[in-house]
Amino acid sequence: MNNSLLYFTILNEESKSLGFLKKVRSQCKAFEKLGHSVFLGILRNTEYVIYRVVNSGFERETSFHFGSIMESIRSRASIIKRINNQLVLSKIMRFTQEWCRKKEIGAVYIRRFALSHLVIRFLRSLSHQSKIVWEYPTYPWISEYRHSHSLFRSIVERSLASLLERHIDLIVGVSGISGFEREGLLLTTNGVGIDELPMRERPFLLRTIELLGLGKITSYHGYDRIIKGIADYKGEYEVVFNIAGDGNEIDNLRKLVNSLNVDESIKFHGVVDGKKLDDLFNKSHIGIGSLALHKIGGQYPSPLKHREFCARGLPFVHATDDPDFAGLEPFVKKVEFGEDPIDIQELVTMAIEIYNGPQDGRRVLRDHAARTLDWVVKMKPISDFILSTPHGTVKSIRD
Repeated sequence: MNNSLLYFTILNEESKSLGFLKKVRSQCKAFEKLGHSVFLGILRNTEYVIYRVVNSGFERETSFHFGSIMESIRSRASIIKRINNQLVLSKIMRFTQEWCRKKEIGAVYIRRFALSHLVIRFLRSLSHQSKIVWEYPTYPWISEYRHSHSLFRSIVERSLASLLERHIDLIVGVSGISGFEREGLLLTTNGVGIDELPMRERPFLLRTIELLGLGKITSYHGYDRIIKGIADYKGEYEVVFNIAGDGNEIDNLRKLVNSLNVDESIKFHGVVDGKKLDDLFNKSHIGIGSLALHKIGGQYPSPLKHREFCARGLPFVHATDDPDFAGLEPFVKKVEFGEDPIDIQELVTMAIEIYNGPQDGRRVLRDHAARTLDWVVKMKPISDFILSTPHGTVKSIRD
């Protein structure tokens, strides 16, 4: 049995998307624990690096220098940028295909990236020698894609997606809702690397309640609802909202904070990791999950931040139908989605109930994460498919 697996992504190791990078590395470690010989292919500035995963560590196996950085492409990006990216991607894919052939890689797990006829040709060639699993980090993906791309690009992507399925063995759709099941599609939800995250310390609850927002900040996180709620709050507790992360919504949030005159209550920390992030968790009382996924048709939620809150033992609120946290009240609270300010008094009451109560919510949440959210649990059905299903079985059924 060929258990070798390459995880292929064009995420950049040097990017500020720490949550996505943590996810990719944790998935690789999970595949290794499930019995695969795992490699990770990933961008690192002007080179494409392939690492071997050894005892949950990453050792450089080989690399390919392509000379120019692949730039982040927006819907109005110049033709020159697009052409440059396609040229770089072409070199990376040729290098990867040849490396897979020499190493006789049994399966390639690909985190979704923008499709083109060049990518389809790469998948067609690769499928002759390896099983291919294609992950959509959000499924169905079209609503979120339309939010950040032009209508024309969305139509092109959708048409190419139908060609994609001819050359892959399994689609993995990260989704928070059932009803899309079909042959060749495996629905799952996001997980967390439980061993990589320490359980936080339990803070005292005095006269200040600390809230924590986390991740790549976008409008559909709905953090404006917390800021407006703090501006409206007239209670006896001081409430501080710490925002750890960066993103295209930060400037709008700063303007909102200034206009509402709540500068003392909102703290922007930028991108933080390691001990600084641990310290933020240790002093926080409540995490702020996703509050406005409806802006991108968010009935299919599985936010990474919810899983990190749970694994670290931080109670949190959210406004989604995330299926992985049912029955965890009062440590996980669902609020109404929409545009209205969050009632901060509700969060104050939640904090008082938890931190003055007899039960250690940290242990409840941590145990739940270990049982149901660890990436080994989430990746096992995918691993079982790769190891047990003959190459081309599902493709022949589709055809």
